[in-house]
Amino acid sequence: MGGLDVDFEQTKVQAGGVKSAEEDAQFGDSVSITFKLPGGSDATHPFKMGHTVEYVKAFLCREHELPMGKVKLTFQEREMIDPLSLVDVRGFEGASQQVAVEVLT
Repeated sequence: MGGLDVDFEQTKVQAGGVKSAEEDAQFGDSVSITFKLPGGSDATHPFKMGHTVEYVKAFLCREHELPMGKVKLTFQEREMIDPLSLVDVRGFEGASQQVAVEVLT
């Protein structure tokens, strides 16, 4: 009985490429965001324009150990509202942006 000649590593790589293409189509263009963190430090992270503000907040809280319920993001002096996608934020266009991060007390 002969077996199938399947290269599983190559199949995994091809599947990963398909998934990446699907994610690109679903979430749109990339944007690099520089966050002004509490304490004065900056952090730059890549996102997709289709990501929600809530997703961005959750990422920041996890990466920078911030309290999720007390984080407020501001772009051009306007608060970024959780249910909106980045593409929905007025003026949020281009390959890179700066966003202020505030931890409410």
